Amino acid sequence: MRIAFLHRSLSGGGTEADLRRMATGLVERGHAVHVFTADHAAPPAGVVAHRVPVLRAHSEALTIECERPITPGDVRDILKKAPGVKLVDDPEKNYFPMPKDATGQGDVLVGRIRQDSSDPSGKSIALFVAGDQLLKGAALNAVQIAEVMIEKGYL
Repeated sequence: MRIAFLHRSLSGGGTEADLRRMATGLVERGHAVHVFTADHAAPPAGVVAHRVPVLRAHSEALTIECERPITPGDVRDILKKAPGVKLVDDPEKNYFPMPKDATGQGDVLVGRIRQDSSDPSGKSIALFVAGDQLLKGAALNAVQIAEVMIEKGYL
């Protein structure tokens, strides 16, 4: 069962839930929330809402700012070749990183890759990652770091 994507997609890769969560978060922190119309544009904001079943994996919503403009396609191409990363990003099939899927594997799952709507320069990408906190977050990661240190002659 996949529950990562509960609301319809909006242009740019976000969802209605992302926008609702941003407004709710602002209210919870005591901020006024305004309705934006064509006459009053919304300030730039990048948000993500993700409901996840979590047993032993960590997940994070990330925003990465690059030196030059970059597209979600560029990021996907880079991540396809990255060691220790598994691209899990298929909006058509509602398939994105889920902590329950990351549990028990050494790769970090990466998906929901989209342009950050709060950055008009096109240099920022929003994405979601999930990884097994015991394997990649501790044991496997320590072994991989030691292997690199041995290879480079530091140990």
